Amino acid sequence: MAQFETKDGGDLESSLQGSTKEVTDTVVTPVLAKSFNLFSACATGITTGNAWAVLGGGIIASLYNGGPPGIIYEFATASFFYCFIAASIAELASAIPASGGVYHWATITAGPRYGRLCGWFAGWLNGLAWAFAVAGNCSMTGSMIVYSYALYHPGFTPQRWHVFVCYLIISWLCCFTVMFCQRALPLISRIGSFFIVLGFIITVLVCAIMPSKNGAGYASNDFVWKDWSNITGYPDGFTFLAGMLNGAFAIGAIDCVTHIAEEIPDARRNIPRALACQVIIGFATGFCYLVSMFYAVTDLPFIVNADSICPLGDIYLQATGSRAGAVGLLTLTIAPIFCATIGCYITTGRTFYVLGRDDATPFSKYIGAISPTWHSPLYATLACGVFLTCVGAIYVGSYTAFEAFIGSFVLLTTASYFLAIFPHLLTGRKNIRPGPFWMGKAGPVVNAVACMYIAVSFVIYCFPYTLPTSPEEMNYTSVITCGLTLLVALWWSPSRSPTATAITHIENQPYIKDTMAGPVQAPRKQTKRIRQTKQKSVTFTGSRKVKCDERQQDGCGVCQKSGLECAGYGVNLCWMTDKKRDIQGLRRRQIRLEQSTSPSISDDEINRILSSLDTISTPSRTVSIGPFAIFSKSEHDDNEDLELQASLENSHQTRDCDSEITPSQFDPVDLSSEIFDIIPNESETSHPEILEMDFSSNWESVIAMMDTPNSPTLSYLRGRSLTIYPSPHSELSMPLFKDHKTSTLMYHYKNHVSELLQPVFHPRNPWRTTYLPFALEGCPDLCLVQNTIPSSGVSISLFHSILSSAAFHLRNVMGGSREYHNLGLQHRAKALRALKFALVAPNNSQQYTVYLTAMLSLVTIDTMTGEDSDFPIHLKGCRQLQRPDHASDALDDSSRQVSSICHFLSLLARTTAHELEPRPWTIEGPFFEEPYFHDDDTNIQYMYGITPYLGNLLQKTCQIAEYLAFYQDGEMPAILLEACSALYDEIFSWGIESESFHLISLEEPTMLEIIRYQALAFHSAIAIFYYRAIENSSPVDLQERVGAIWKNLSLAEDLKDAYSCGDKRAAPMSWPAFIAACEATDRQPWVAWWERVQGYSMGNFKRQWKVIQEIWSIMNSDENVVNWRDALKQSGKLVLPI
Repeated sequence: MAQFETKDGGDLESSLQGSTKEVTDTVVTPVLAKSFNLFSACATGITTGNAWAVLGGGIIASLYNGGPPGIIYEFATASFFYCFIAASIAELASAIPASGGVYHWATITAGPRYGRLCGWFAGWLNGLAWAFAVAGNCSMTGSMIVYSYALYHPGFTPQRWHVFVCYLIISWLCCFTVMFCQRALPLISRIGSFFIVLGFIITVLVCAIMPSKNGAGYASNDFVWKDWSNITGYPDGFTFLAGMLNGAFAIGAIDCVTHIAEEIPDARRNIPRALACQVIIGFATGFCYLVSMFYAVTDLPFIVNADSICPLGDIYLQATGSRAGAVGLLTLTIAPIFCATIGCYITTGRTFYVLGRDDATPFSKYIGAISPTWHSPLYATLACGVFLTCVGAIYVGSYTAFEAFIGSFVLLTTASYFLAIFPHLLTGRKNIRPGPFWMGKAGPVVNAVACMYIAVSFVIYCFPYTLPTSPEEMNYTSVITCGLTLLVALWWSPSRSPTATAITHIENQPYIKDTMAGPVQAPRKQTKRIRQTKQKSVTFTGSRKVKCDERQQDGCGVCQKSGLECAGYGVNLCWMTDKKRDIQGLRRRQIRLEQSTSPSISDDEINRILSSLDTISTPSRTVSIGPFAIFSKSEHDDNEDLELQASLENSHQTRDCDSEITPSQFDPVDLSSEIFDIIPNESETSHPEILEMDFSSNWESVIAMMDTPNSPTLSYLRGRSLTIYPSPHSELSMPLFKDHKTSTLMYHYKNHVSELLQPVFHPRNPWRTTYLPFALEGCPDLCLVQNTIPSSGVSISLFHSILSSAAFHLRNVMGGSREYHNLGLQHRAKALRALKFALVAPNNSQQYTVYLTAMLSLVTIDTMTGEDSDFPIHLKGCRQLQRPDHASDALDDSSRQVSSICHFLSLLARTTAHELEPRPWTIEGPFFEEPYFHDDDTNIQYMYGITPYLGNLLQKTCQIAEYLAFYQDGEMPAILLEACSALYDEIFSWGIESESFHLISLEEPTMLEIIRYQALAFHSAIAIFYYRAIENSSPVDLQERVGAIWKNLSLAEDLKDAYSCGDKRAAPMSWPAFIAACEATDRQPWVAWWERVQGYSMGNFKRQWKVIQEIWSIMNSDENVVNWRDALKQSGKLVLPI
């Protein structure tokens, strides 16, 4: 049995792209190879549409509705209206190129409330329609083959089972071609398009030439263009509308190309082009084919009354006057229809593959899989072949029933189109963002015309073909359409809710969220602006006017190059001479009104800023207020500045809010705006004795130099901006880093980011004492350190990772600074690149620790950004990293810390995974895996605010839940039930008194209290997770646990605010808050708590809060979802609640 690749929901985006990912991806990550180009895509559309051959194959049904003029005009009218449908589909495909086609579009355009329902019906109806198109092509081809045989065997009487045998052969040939010739499909499409064009040209030429050669002559112009022949019994107007059915069947296969969107490069542009090519060529070939063929018909009543198995063969026989000519033209029709059947199989298989990939079909595990051997949706195509064999069997039993199934193609396809286009129109076309093909203001008109045509034709095509009617001649298409719709609705019923709601995750993919982010505006046309010729005005010196250009650090240099002496003016001036200068940055930047580059400030805020400036009489420090950074120069001498700096440092060391600098002193100048500047002091004097120090062996000395008085003191006050204090003269006159931005980011990481990553202050902070020394070994910008050994790629990766973390945090604090956002992206890309080319296997235990630290630092980047879901990839890499065999078991403190971080993050990731990883219990081995945290690994107390015992307790809970997932549908071992009972007793017998927090010194009682509150909250969260993952029940006391978590975490935050005077530095470990908020019924306290912690400016907190709100929304809208873990799975979001 071949192995199949299925879509992993966790593998969403690569770390390298991060938050800069473009919205050019499809709804889900494609796993099919991009084997089609624009030409082969157009060939697929032309081949699958195959308008002229399909018109000929079903010509007899149209002859009843007006004769030759009726067929020609009805085909032209149907083609005209299908242009509106094609344009609407092309617009949706350009915005959302997805193999599901209307299935995905209907899900998105209908919005979050009705999207799942519309998408469900659109996907199923469209897939069934294409299946019936295959059946129609196979039956037409089989009829032509049997007719050709009968022409040369006069005694042969065609039977329906003869056609059925040909039907089966053609169907399975096409099915196996699609299943096992995936790489040859583009070539087959090109060959098919060649046969279509060749057959069209030869057929038209033969029909145009042969009547004059065999003496039959041509039909009159009136016969072709004017003689209306209505034998249906309906009025002529209604007959004309009903006669458009055959034209719609021929031209209506317009969405076939959209189902190979994942296999076409630049699908957003190429799919609309392929659709246009298909519609234009289909109409042109169909129209010319009809005209030439009817001019060759001389005895129309004979064809209508012959009751032939292939009326097209009779037309060719009249046109050529010979059996060989008729069989030759039929062969030229059979070959294109055979290729078209392959195209229809491609479309049908892709449609049901996408439905299966989203758990919307039976046996979705197989239907939604891609064969790695054949690189095709093997089982989806095979299922279509089996289904079409059953449909073909109906042809033998009842031709009327079979014709009803085939005729429902038009109704089912237009219904699926309607489910995507009509919600798009009703919602004001605002649920998707425009693609390259966007109709702008004409879009609503085009969509409205398409919907009206679909609605009218849907009713008319359900009427009987003729009046009076009989049971054998009745039109049962409406019965088939309604019956199939009812079956699809029953599959959606609550009794099958897991399958019915399986497509919910489509709404939550990154691209879909982006498309539904807000109102859509059509892209503006870029028109060239014509500059007005202005009178050149000059200054009193006779030169042209000047402008200020302070962006240049060394001045503009224009005066010196022109041989003039700079006149001053107190600013750098740029002379606007006619001669072009080779000066960078002289051009003014265009400011777009719709893209504000500065923060908006309300009138009240401006008034408050001005009032605060008025209150400053003799400022003792530099003040930064508002977005324009207004500075007031200090009038005191340097000694007073040093005293102020010392007092600030003492205030941070003692955390005494009653010191001489109190929060009240910040009120006049520290504003609520989150805009701030970082101005480190850069001195240029030389201290040569510093260069003689050996820092390469003692990185602590380098780290200590980051805290010199010339470093900027950054204070995060809750609800206030980051205030900058003066930088007095320092004894260290040489900068530590060559690059100013590196210095800023490194300082910010050491003094702010590292503190945010653990819930309490502690001198053994691993993000400062372990991460930073390892990172400095890979720093290329140190002025003072000259390593004799080249830096390893792992250290370089770690260095760029911590800079990226610092940059992203600064971006968050500064309200989305583009500069720091770009810096974060650049350093993250460099970190990934360096780690990629580093050694695969570490040679010793220290190198192993560095490797592990580098991988974990990538998780830290995700924690700061909150925009990515790459942490499963990084944590998987950490688990797969093998420790050297000869490494010592006695780990140092740094190795223990890094190992504990890896274990704890992996543990939290297991609790929020969409599916628990089933694992069987083996009798040979121990029941529980080796504990992550040993009793002496107490560093987890200050790193995450929990104890080793609680960490191991959560590990056991996850492991038993994974055991239960494996035995969910089978007999459960008795030992597993005993383990559940023992774990229950172990969880609910725990008490805080049994824990020892000896690593937190008694001199820091506040830190000890914070850890106690964090541990109590963590224990209550374990109890909730136990019930949801193991018991899967909702006892009464769960809300008591939720309340206990909120109380303990709130008390911890209150203590930190009092201890740090409002500074947001030590962020809480948020797993208990995430679990409790998801479980809570009284949600308002959690709204306040999560909004409170947003002050830490950590992107992960923002992401968790959004996911919690989405879980609440799902549980509110769907009464069947009572477990927040099921709601998290429906949301499709991955979250690491740390």
